[in-house]
Amino acid sequence: MPPKPRADLFVSRLDELIDMRRSLVRLTGLIDWAEIESVFVHFHPGGRLALSPRLLCLQHTFNVSNATVACTWLENPCWQYFAAS
Repeated sequence: MPPKPRADLFVSRLDELIDMRRSLVRLTGLIDWAEIESVFVHFHPGGRLALSPRLLCLQHTFNVSNATVACTWLENPCWQYFAAS
């Protein structure tokens, strides 16, 4: 009998760690990200953005700098879920 795969006890999915009722988490599923990303590309020279539209949304919602978005994203699982889902 082959050995069972080892489960990594220190890896969890974000949706298992955060409260899925939080407003930012709920908002994630309501936004048509494909549409927003296609519109953003047309307005930026070369079609490349410094931040993804999701991170730009966080930046403008919370009125913070690019550096603050990056630092907060690293420490806030709700922001990670919003930016990655």
